[in-house]
Amino acid sequence: MGFLIRNHLEMSRNVQRRDIFDPETVNAFAERVATVERLKMLCLLTYVDIKSVNPEALTAWKAEMLWQLYAATANHLARSVDQQRLGPVAESDLADVLRASPNLAALAKPLAAFLDGFPRRYLKTHTLEEITSHLGLAQRLEKRRAAGDKRAVELRLRDRRGQWSSRS
Repeated sequence: MGFLIRNHLEMSRNVQRRDIFDPETVNAFAERVATVERLKMLCLLTYVDIKSVNPEALTAWKAEMLWQLYAATANHLARSVDQQRLGPVAESDLADVLRASPNLAALAKPLAAFLDGFPRRYLKTHTLEEITSHLGLAQRLEKRRAAGDKRAVELRLRDRRGQWSSRS
């Protein structure tokens, strides 16, 4: 919620004052929003804000520019997912995740081991709830394998060290 309050005019500013077709503008905006979830919320808030202040202010052109910025930013966030991989997780990356929920401090070591090899953007493109859910899946899979459960399946991709999917 704090992000939306602090940045509620950012999308509108970009549409009105920047070249939204310039990759640098899109990159800077994507860095600011950081996640697709935030982008969606900010786009909806911007639309509602413009429409509620003055219904005539949201022209067809402005609505199209909001959509163009949204689409370009979403594409940028999706494309950059695999550009950088996490190695042993940097303390600053882990600190950002743990800062969001102090209850996770006990999971620092398992979380760091789990994140090793994931794309760096994983931390930005998944919510804290999703990350902890994925960690839980990984831990359950490991317990099943350790117990000799042959129904636990792990899929390893040669070019994606540390990524997997399980079905049981």
